[in-house]
Amino acid sequence: MPSRASQRKPPVALILPLLLGFQPSLVPPGQIQHCGQPKLLDLRRVLLDQKWMIDVDLLLLPRFPMLSVSGIIEPLRVANRELPAGDEPFNWRFVSLDGEPVASSSQLLLDTHALADLKNVETLILLSSYKVQEVASRRLMGHLRELAAHGTALGCVDTAVLVFAQAGILGNQPISVHQEVILDLRQRYPRQKFVETSFSFSPKLFSSVGGVATVDMTLSLIAHHKGEALANEVARILTRPEWISSQGRGWVLDDEVLKSLDPVIAKTVALLRDNLEEPMTAEALAERM
Repeated sequence: MPSRASQRKPPVALILPLLLGFQPSLVPPGQIQHCGQPKLLDLRRVLLDQKWMIDVDLLLLPRFPMLSVSGIIEPLRVANRELPAGDEPFNWRFVSLDGEPVASSSQLLLDTHALADLKNVETLILLSSYKVQEVASRRLMGHLRELAAHGTALGCVDTAVLVFAQAGILGNQPISVHQEVILDLRQRYPRQKFVETSFSFSPKLFSSVGGVATVDMTLSLIAHHKGEALANEVARILTRPEWISSQGRGWVLDDEVLKSLDPVIAKTVALLRDNLEEPMTAEALAERM
């Protein structure tokens, strides 16, 4: 008798065009370009049975960084390719507050679903710009608080951590913040645990400082859902062995780098790195040296 998973999958000839993606047409430099077909993506979900997929929703704010978008969807795409037959694939969707197209900082326009129209949001990652305060509306923060209260896994990239902090959904968990803004954030939100790692991850709250660190954050998301073996294979394919050696800790200075430092400095950094959740006092650090 066919397995439950195989019974769910529709004929390949029917779904293949929908799985191949949509190539945007070329436009003159400086002009906005449209990508994405939400209606067709909805059809894909109907054909594949939405219960048979792991949803990852990308909430896009104006001038979001395309590099970070790629840092999320490309590892998920590779993970889907490497999954065993019949295993649950990842499904990503572009989302906005109003369901209108959103332009990236590079003027690429992505079609989106309206956040309020989505049902059972499992994982949502917020991507924003340098001018995040201009779009950090009460409506946005209200949606984030509601999602957090319902147990949605929430991620933020780069400046989106400002929105999370303002919405009051960070709790007491260490959260990675770019070094350019960490001092300001610590002054404005002294009770939060902002750390200078490239990314941080827990099943319900995670972040990256942006850029290629978003790939590492996504690898941790893959490891959470599918195990470290698959995440390590995706990292190898994407030429990210640094993530493999760091075992998902996200610290920029891993053990191999520490070996090249002065022994006293290396020991100090290692102690601080390994006690991020409960930072050591100066006295405690001195006693261990």
